[in-house]
Amino acid sequence: MGEQNLDRLSAMRAFAMVGRRLSFVNAAAALDISASALSRRIAQLENALGCRLLHRTTRSVTLMEAGEIYLDRCLDVLACAEEADAAVSAHAVEPHGLLRIALPNLYGQKVVAPLLPRFMERHPRLKLQLLFDDRFADLVETRVDVGVRIGTLTSGDYVVRKLTMNRRNLCASPPISNGAARRRRSTISARMTACISAR
Repeated sequence: MGEQNLDRLSAMRAFAMVGRRLSFVNAAAALDISASALSRRIAQLENALGCRLLHRTTRSVTLMEAGEIYLDRCLDVLACAEEADAAVSAHAVEPHGLLRIALPNLYGQKVVAPLLPRFMERHPRLKLQLLFDDRFADLVETRVDVGVRIGTLTSGDYVVRKLTMNRRNLCASPPISNGAARRRRSTISARMTACISAR
């Protein structure tokens, strides 16, 4: 097996386990693999490095000089990998950074904005940037993380979640509503404003 097919970090972890225990049987048990599979993995690592790391007999396993040097470096690399994993895990658990949200003007200011203080209390490491715009701008091109839209989306490239039903009222002043009423062959009182509701 060539070097390009070798999982180097996994091989380093396997070698470090053998190097610290000086036993293939004990190291294999700790890694939950067979001793023969562990031996093949170490042989692949030695082949990739072009040198022997371990001196093996039927009774003992000892580190070669190159093996001692490599073991120290492996332990450093594995410690760094664990730190990197821990840092990313902490990052994933607590959202932080800049969150850009695109909102329709009226809906964003009247409905969404009042909810944001409570949201920020729950996620204090987030910074919000609100973009109020009634246009359906491309969220990717404008580098927006979350977009609130009213109506039917024309693109299927987004992950969409329905938030609520939006009730709309179309209102007209008495003069306009009276004109519309005559065209519809009905009468609307000039003393009131006419509203047509729709969802």
